[in-house]
Amino acid sequence: MFKIKLELENLDRLPAYNLKLTYAFDSNLYKLINPPLSLPVLIPGVPYPVEVMVESIDPNGTNDTIRVFVLETKKVVPVVSAIVNMPLSELKID
Repeated sequence: MFKIKLELENLDRLPAYNLKLTYAFDSNLYKLINPPLSLPVLIPGVPYPVEVMVESIDPNGTNDTIRVFVLETKKVVPVVSAIVNMPLSELKID
């Protein structure tokens, strides 16, 4: 299990509304415990912490990236995106 800690902050002068936090990843390697998240109003200058639990489900502990997107409702292009490089996972020993 891994925990990705994000901190979102609106750097504009106006509040940001109708945002969604979503992820792109290899579902053969990872399972996200938290679903995509609708964000409340992001007030300028106020950090908004988010934690996402990630389970490595690959038996070999292979690592990859998880892409994080903040999207506006009804728009195709992300407001912001980030790439999280995941570490290798320890192997399960039965």
